[in-house]
Amino acid sequence: ELVYADPPDRHAGPAAFQHVVNADAYGRKWRFEFASASMFDAVPGLAPLRTALIVGLLASLLLFGIAWSLAQTENRAQRLAAEMSAAARRSEARAQALNRSLEARVETRTRELSEANRELETFAYSVSHDLRAPLRAIEGFSRVLEDRHAQALDTTGRDYLHRVRSAASRMSELIEALLKVSRVARGDVQPEPLDLSRMSADIVAELRAADPDRQVTVDIEPALAANADRVLVRSLLENLLGNAWKFTRDREAAHIRVGVEADGRTFYVQDNGSGFDQAYVDKLFRPFQRLHDDARFAGEGIGLATVKRIVERHGGTIRANGAPGQGAKFMFTLEEREPGSGHHFESK
Repeated sequence: ELVYADPPDRHAGPAAFQHVVNADAYGRKWRFEFASASMFDAVPGLAPLRTALIVGLLASLLLFGIAWSLAQTENRAQRLAAEMSAAARRSEARAQALNRSLEARVETRTRELSEANRELETFAYSVSHDLRAPLRAIEGFSRVLEDRHAQALDTTGRDYLHRVRSAASRMSELIEALLKVSRVARGDVQPEPLDLSRMSADIVAELRAADPDRQVTVDIEPALAANADRVLVRSLLENLLGNAWKFTRDREAAHIRVGVEADGRTFYVQDNGSGFDQAYVDKLFRPFQRLHDDARFAGEGIGLATVKRIVERHGGTIRANGAPGQGAKFMFTLEEREPGSGHHFESK
């Protein structure tokens, strides 16, 4: 016989705890069954906590996954950084070794160049003394022979003697030209502010004094200034203006112009003389290379080679444009250029 039982809805879920007790009392057998309510129903409001617990667990798993991924990424980044650092150290070591090798090669090359320059100076000394001394003897004895014994020679003999003297004179000029090129290549460049307009005008005045019968129009732009070696640039302008003066000899209306291009740093000397074939422009600046007939225009073919060396010693470049019968234009740059005062000259 059932004495008492809780309402059925109190045990809708599985019991969290059960216990059975059997007992004898008052001449009867008693059975007591104890069963607790369901775990999630035992306490009111526990269902939302279950949801929160599940969400929290999922969030924890997500955060753990993110943290683990970040840790792996950091580890990979650290390994990559270590590898890159090691590679950089290896590259730096190779670069240092290469620099040491290059420095050694540069030092060796510099030493070789110094030795070559010393040999060149020795050669120049030999030319100026050892070769010129016997040449002077040839010139002297041939002159004495011509002055004192010309009558003892027939026409052929006098012609041969004249050729000897001409060849000796020509050799003397070539030796002097070689020495001039050698002097340009030696010594330090001493830059200073230069007034190229005035310097050009002075050179033109000297050309006019040496050849007063020439009628040449010379236009020199004002304010042509450069920071360069005075002696070397003077030699440069003497060669360029001297060539322009010489190669306009056959022009009735000879015209020479000295100026600067629109860039403000490229100077030029231009004439309307005999010009040259542009196909042979590379030969212009080589020593002893001539593009004109020696009978018409005398020279050793050393002037433009000297000009090129002077420009290169200043860290500049030189180029030329021309055409046969239409004149020539020589354009050059120097390493530095500063504004300076100049004057405008127009001579006729």
